[in-house]
Amino acid sequence: MTKILQLILIIGLFSSCVQTTDKMVNHEESDMLKASPQDDYSTSTVYRALDSDSLLIDKGTIDSVVSLFKGGQLLRKHEYGGGDCDGAYRTFKIQGDSSILTIDKYDCGDYGFGNNQYLTRNARILLVREFKVEWGNVDKYHVTERIIEFKTEGTIVKTRSRTISRLADVRFKGEGFDYGRSTTNEELERIKKELTEIGRLEQ
Repeated sequence: MTKILQLILIIGLFSSCVQTTDKMVNHEESDMLKASPQDDYSTSTVYRALDSDSLLIDKGTIDSVVSLFKGGQLLRKHEYGGGDCDGAYRTFKIQGDSSILTIDKYDCGDYGFGNNQYLTRNARILLVREFKVEWGNVDKYHVTERIIEFKTEGTIVKTRSRTISRLADVRFKGEGFDYGRSTTNEELERIKKELTEIGRLEQ
């Protein structure tokens, strides 16, 4: 009986050591993945892919636009290219409304990538979100997000930016915006030009 108990104890200790070793190996592999260039590259691929739905929108930022995107009817999908950049945009008709949501994604290779959302109604621009990642010097990335609301009393511009060393940290995760207000039409004219140049402004 004593020998049997000793054998059970030895097997139990061996099994515990194996499990502990496995956990240590998995933990080390996980840490290596977080820091590896390959992981950063795969993150970049998901975010910048033109056919990906990833828009890097923080929860609570423009939830209304996200819900419109999920419930909208696809009207048109179009790919474009020129110079160093390629892009694709999709336009959605909002159910039970005359609003149109345009989602634009672009990839400029070594210069960076980004995505924009345009909410319009009867060719009038209501809201725009611009998110872009630009390559900096010495493996740094500059991330900028702007939300522009066009109201009768003027234009409200919310901006935030940061510099990161890994694309895995590209999300702002609740960081606050700097607020600005403008009574000029500069932003509106710039965005109208962007939309009409390649036919993204739907009537």
